[in-house]
Order: sequence, then C-alpha cells, then structure tokens
Amino acid sequence: MRHDAHLREQAALQAIGPAGADISETYQEIPMRDGTRSKMKLIRPHSPSSSPDQKHPLVVLFFGGGFVTGSCEQLTAYGRSFARVFGAVTVCASYRLAPEHPFPQAINDAWDAVQWAAANARDLGATPQHGFVVGGVSAGAHVSGVSAQLALDAALDPPITGQFLSVPAILTEAMVPDAYKELYFSLQQNADVPVGMNGKVLAAFVAHWKPDSASPLYSPMNAAKPLTGMPPAYIQVDGMDPLRDDGLVYEKMLRDHGVATRLDVYPGLPHAHWAFFPMLKSSVKASMDIVKGMGWLLGHEVDDETARKSMAVTLAA
Repeated sequence: MRHDAHLREQAALQAIGPAGADISETYQEIPMRDGTRSKMKLIRPHSPSSSPDQKHPLVVLFFGGGFVTGSCEQLTAYGRSFARVFGAVTVCASYRLAPEHPFPQAINDAWDAVQWAAANARDLGATPQHGFVVGGVSAGAHVSGVSAQLALDAALDPPITGQFLSVPAILTEAMVPDAYKELYFSLQQNADVPVGMNGKVLAAFVAHWKPDSASPLYSPMNAAKPLTGMPPAYIQVDGMDPLRDDGLVYEKMLRDHGVATRLDVYPGLPHAHWAFFPMLKSSVKASMDIVKGMGWLLGHEVDDETARKSMAVTLAA
C-alpha cells in the first residue's frame, strides 16, 4: 500500500516537473514535542518578503492516505499554485503513520506543525495577518479540522483564518446530533462501492490507526464548545464516497452555527477522485476548485482561467 502511494506521488512530481524560477522549494526538519524531528516541504514565491505591504498568506497542508500512507510531497502542485496566485507561503507538513504510530500521534504531530508555522511565520516570509489557512485531503482534512479546533481553543496567535477540508473523515454516527442523523447515511449507502474507498478499505485504515473516537483529538465535535467560532471552511465532497456525509453534515452544522462555508460536491465520483483519475474532466474541475476555494478563504476570488493556468500539472482538456 505504501509502495503504491509512493509511486503515485513520484509520478505526480515527475508530471509537474521542476518548480520554475518563480517558486522556491526547500525542506526543513522541525522539532516535535517528543524530541523527534519532522520533515516539512516549504513552497514559497521566490524570495518572499514579510514587510507589511507585501501579502504572503500562510498555508499549512496535510497529505491524505488513511493515516497509513503518504508524505509531505503529495500536495506539491497545490502549494506551487497557491504561491503563484496568492503569494502564499505553504508548509507541506508531515505526520507519523500507523500502524507504527497509532492515534493520536498524527494529530499531535500536525498540531505541533501548525504551532511551529504560527511561531515562525515571519522567518518564513509569511504575513499571516493576510490569511492563515490549514487544510488537506482525506486524513489530511481530518487533522486540519482538529487542528483548527485546537487552535481556536488555545487562542493560537496568529489565529487560523480558514480551513480547507477536502473529502474529510471527521465524524462518527454516534457524535452526529439528532437533528442531523437522517442526513448521515453514506457509510451504509457507499459501503460496497466498486472503485476507491469503500467500507472494507475504511475499516482497514481504522484498524491500523486505532483511534479513540471519544477524544477531542479525534474530532472537533468532541471539543468542549464545538462549531461556534470556527474559521470559515471550504469543503469538497465526493458523492460515491462512504465519507460523503462527513463533509456534507459537518458543513451544514458549521453553517447552522454561523460559520461561513463554501461547498463543492462531485456527484457519482469516488473518494478523492482527482488523485486517482486525473484524466477526468471532473478531476480537472476539482483541482481548479481547490485553487478557487483557497482564494475564497483568502478573500481573493479566482476565475477559472487563472485557476487552470496556476496548476503546475498537466490537466486534461
């Protein structure tokens, strides 16, 4: 499984090629709370300035892979796009993987990375007063949602201003409030889908990760005061995904509690379809939507053509 994920990452990096003269890509190891060091990929516009008149939002991205596979290379194309369109400084963060490192190690590593990024924003050339977004895909969306809640509870300074949650795994049926339970049925409806994530695959990931679903480190819904006061959220959902209703229901709960949200839904498509079937027109759209959704979080609306041109990938026509 990890070998296959590594091959996909390497193929994607080969497809997009080198960063180009306008983008700086470096690596840095940062300390975790237990003394280990975690590898980060830093993607920035060439020589960013942190002077007040320059806008360089700070973005922290987390990869997906069921907490079992993946690396900080996975979301490189999006980090480059954010640098080009928004002048953003992106930290593509790492976290330790299960089964060697079960729950809550990934969450602790992610939260440590977010706090490090906040504390070192100026040295990175970022101006988080112009935006500080945490986000990711699948498991990366999970740790991003939890980190956003932890940041709110801890009054992180600078504060997180947005969260990007792509096909998130963030709920369990037991934690869904009664008023929303009738909306939460994709785990059963999509348990046997023939492509991509299904109930069997999801159960295998959970068995490796061994989470405590009652812990506040598992879901923002387990916080003392969930939902209220959370930063705006851009959420992507795939229709043929057992996790579909995690995104749909969480978005509705946030919206019902006064949180600004933006939602993109891709009917009939499997979990994170753009990563596995990049040739589909719907995959091109989803990738462009990520750029546009990030723009919405940063107060910088982006048109289709700008989003398309910014993506350092070979997109299908």
